[in-house]
Amino acid sequence: MSLAEQLASALNRGDEQPNIELANKLAKQSETSSEILELFGIVRHGHKPQQHDAIKVLYELASLKPHSFADKLEFVFDLLRAKDNRVLWGTLTLLSKCCHLDRDATAEQMSLILDAAARGSVIAKDATFDILLAVANDPSYQEALHPHITQFLKDAKPNQLPMYAEKLANSTLRFKSDEITHILFSRLEEMPTEAKRKRLEKAIAKISLPPTPLALA
Repeated sequence: MSLAEQLASALNRGDEQPNIELANKLAKQSETSSEILELFGIVRHGHKPQQHDAIKVLYELASLKPHSFADKLEFVFDLLRAKDNRVLWGTLTLLSKCCHLDRDATAEQMSLILDAAARGSVIAKDATFDILLAVANDPSYQEALHPHITQFLKDAKPNQLPMYAEKLANSTLRFKSDEITHILFSRLEEMPTEAKRKRLEKAIAKISLPPTPLALA
């Protein structure tokens, strides 16, 4: 049975379980290169339901076995030009799982990545923030990516901002913490719930050096 025949749409399923099961099956194989290339081909040339299923399998597989994509990032970058929103945010999600394998190549494509994020949904932006943090973990890229990370913090929707701040706080990045602290602190009043405000406050405290951000009021 071909991979296309194992996708949810081919099985007349309205849920993602067949796609997840296929990703799990592939992750157990010792070699998946031909299957990954076949899935990329489906995303590029298949019917829309097939495209959506195939990108789901790809990013689920990347979560389980990221090194399978070490020599295939060029195929991921190529999909960032997609106009279909599901394919676009699925591709960014896929890239967020494996971009650490080649930070240099990912950094070279950052303009394309940021353009895709700008055209994409909230999920696309979430994945792009993960990509920025992953690449910025290389000290040689921290300075170049700092403006993009701070811009994400300025532009993030209030519901998303605590998550971004938490991810930054839990990363190894500590560049220009005073600037980031001020950006986050200035947005505390935008938080839609008390719970989100508390999450943001905790992240600010972890990011700031020393961790006394509320004294900046």
